Amino acid sequence: MMEPAENRDLYHPTSRRRRVFSGLRYALPARVETLLRERRGLPATVLMRSGAFCMEFGGSCVVHGDGFLHNHFMSEVEISALTADVDKETKEGEMTTKQVFVVCLSTVVLFWAGTALALDPEPKCESAKNKIAGKLALCLQKAEAKLVKTRGACLGGGEECHRDDDCAGTCVKDTEKYDSAIVKCNDKFSEKWVSEETKATEASATCPDEPLDPNSLAEYVTECSDCVTSLLAGEATLCSCSSGSCADEGGVEVGGKCWFLGATSDGCDTTCEDAGLVYDEATRTYAGSDGTWAQCQAVMDALDKTSPEYDDFGDNGCSDGFGCFLEPNVKTRARCTSPPTDATTSAGNARRACACQ
Repeated sequence: MMEPAENRDLYHPTSRRRRVFSGLRYALPARVETLLRERRGLPATVLMRSGAFCMEFGGSCVVHGDGFLHNHFMSEVEISALTADVDKETKEGEMTTKQVFVVCLSTVVLFWAGTALALDPEPKCESAKNKIAGKLALCLQKAEAKLVKTRGACLGGGEECHRDDDCAGTCVKDTEKYDSAIVKCNDKFSEKWVSEETKATEASATCPDEPLDPNSLAEYVTECSDCVTSLLAGEATLCSCSSGSCADEGGVEVGGKCWFLGATSDGCDTTCEDAGLVYDEATRTYAGSDGTWAQCQAVMDALDKTSPEYDDFGDNGCSDGFGCFLEPNVKTRARCTSPPTDATTSAGNARRACACQ
């Protein structure tokens, strides 16, 4: 049980000002006093006034946290919130060691929180948008991961499969859930992006990325996600994320891929390199040997090599892996179903349809 002592004037040596507290001064129990001195080097004196908790430090009475290290004083409103339990226990006649340490720890935490540098709206927005872009990438890869585990059926055969390697041709899957997941990823991205823009505007600030189009950034993140997906599926060539649209690069978009018509004597690897991109396996899987003649026609039409200007020679076996191509000299469009379409095949009389990324 703590015994009350006389009222006391406390002198503040740092500010050279006198602070008078009308209250009761208590001596802590010996066990608490010993523990405080041994572990914290703190004086074992407590002053209670109107619910306020005060401790002496080298002759100074420091009230609450905003002055724990600098001998400042805080308002009683803040003090009372911190010291309710201590006040209650003291009135009952004893303060526990745990309560003393809780008050001391809270004081230090509140001091540092109060003096920390506030983050300006611009870096705050930049930081938030970094997280938003990262969450979009994570969301897209999660959708890809689920698609990989989805069972499909081999095109033409009907056998169950997970990958094209499980079939002689293409493993066809129901992508309804996958497509829905991708839409949700992009919707969430847009929602969060607008939210951060609004916060910056309300703070009379501008996010550092402006005038960046969020749709362009989402497309860039998606392209990079596609690159990662291709690499994890076994694509040997390290893909490149393009920051512009397919049209900006001089290509046409078909089947979600960017297509170019190569020059005669150029393989698709060279065609893509000339565009600042890299070869995309969709050259084989969409319009080439593992794709369909209808898809080859769609790509050629988009490249403005249409029928009846060009005769359709259709599917054929070839000497090399040209895939979907045309012969400009005889005005013919064709698709080589075998051997498998590759990146490097070229000929002086052929212009290949090449998917690049």
